[in-house]
Amino acid sequence: MEIDDHYGDLQEVYFDSKSGDIIVNKQTQKFGIITKNWKRADVITKENDTLDLYALIYTNQVENKYEVFRSENELKIKELTFDRIVKLKEEKLIETVIKN
Repeated sequence: MEIDDHYGDLQEVYFDSKSGDIIVNKQTQKFGIITKNWKRADVITKENDTLDLYALIYTNQVENKYEVFRSENELKIKELTFDRIVKLKEEKLIETVIKN
């Protein structure tokens, strides 16, 4: 119940994502790597900020377009840029898990 209350419309992202997945806010081009525990999904950004999933996706209380990717290989946040993520998607080295 706590997950439903906290994440609301984003609970699908919480339940279907895994630690290590990449999440991208397509409108702001902010991205990070998801880390999960039993009640929260946090996002570690390139700036070493740890944000709640909700904080990355919502801007001014409006849900932005997002996409969650999974890779067979471990990806390091320091090596990623928004353009690199787009290229990895085009090369089919990462696959979409969830998007809105």
